Amino acid sequence: MPMPGYVFQDGQPIPDSELQEQRQGLNAASCTDITRVSTSTGSAINTPTSSATDGDHATDSHALANADHDEKGAAQVNEEGTVKNLGWNEHPNEVPDLVGGLDNDDLWALMRRFNKQMYHVKATKEPLLAGLDLNIADEDEFSPDKLRANVERLYMTVIIGLMGFGKHIARLRSWREPRRTGAFAAVYAVAWLLNLLVPTFFTTFIVLIVYPPSRSILFPPAPLALVDSNTGGVQSPAAGVLGSHDSATGAPEKHKGEAVEQEASNFVSGIG
Repeated sequence: MPMPGYVFQDGQPIPDSELQEQRQGLNAASCTDITRVSTSTGSAINTPTSSATDGDHATDSHALANADHDEKGAAQVNEEGTVKNLGWNEHPNEVPDLVGGLDNDDLWALMRRFNKQMYHVKATKEPLLAGLDLNIADEDEFSPDKLRANVERLYMTVIIGLMGFGKHIARLRSWREPRRTGAFAAVYAVAWLLNLLVPTFFTTFIVLIVYPPSRSILFPPAPLALVDSNTGGVQSPAAGVLGSHDSATGAPEKHKGEAVEQEASNFVSGIG
């Protein structure tokens, strides 16, 4: 006697009528479930959809992308029935900003890094999470390419950020910028005498978040490759020339962000 849960069927061929119904059901499911497959090497992401009407947007991110912004780039100006040349064969400096409020170099960097994270996109009928697209699927498979992309992103964001913070501390304690170092020392001494170290720290932190221009005032930017982490003084870049400001080696780059991306790739390759 067969074990419970097993179902045996005869080996007769499936009738044509049932086979056609199965094919139609599979075609309909594939058309509604799969929306797009990209060619990058990253992870599988689910894009939730909803039953919104044609006049509504399925998610908050769709609504933001389709909103009528005051500042528009060349790619956001709709001209129905026309094909626009946005400068494919022009020099990068002569290409107008494609997205309003975003420099083209920043746009290229976002696109390159996005393509490393996204492997394919599917539609789902699951409820939306905070009204945003591109939620990671529960059954998403973990691959070496995904691990590499995540470690590279960790290097470009966290590790480079910590390096910049450490070199700012080295600049402050070196007294090579006496006015700035003296101001920090005076504020710290007054806060210590009045027992207000914690409120002073949190107040400074809030000011840095709420008022972005204060960041360049309190922490003037400097190329990472030029600052010596031990003395806080000027050093020769590891690459021999200063071709980029946001990379640890100062390697040359054609577009913004390419040098630190190459550093991240070399960092992961060195680990392996």
